[in-house]
Amino acid sequence: MGMQRFLVAATLRLSIAQRLVRRLCPHCRTPRSMTAKECLALGKPELEGSQVFEPVGCIYCAGRGYAGRVALFELIPCDEEFSKLVAGGAGEEQLAMAAVQSQRPLLVDDAVEKLADGTTSIGEVLANVVRW
Repeated sequence: MGMQRFLVAATLRLSIAQRLVRRLCPHCRTPRSMTAKECLALGKPELEGSQVFEPVGCIYCAGRGYAGRVALFELIPCDEEFSKLVAGGAGEEQLAMAAVQSQRPLLVDDAVEKLADGTTSIGEVLANVVRW
């Protein structure tokens, strides 16, 4: 946009990422265990065998298995460390690595929480969150 990097770094306070995924119908969702392949795709191999839910379809969701949408969020406060990276011209990958190293919750972490409580399905998460 033609702005100087130091101006962006000085004014940025919070970075937010959001994805909308379909919400599972609470009337017809069915539980199953996560496979090793799905866990690897999420980058969370320790979750193998944990319970997730799948869509089925019923009269309440018009046979789709989903009813509504829910947002997945990633909030990264732009502290001094991130400001220095932005001012130095760091790219998306470098900023993402800094977020991982500082153990900040990422989009995939929110997605895993919503998988565990049955809000959405593994198919929705893989289609909307995971980069191939």
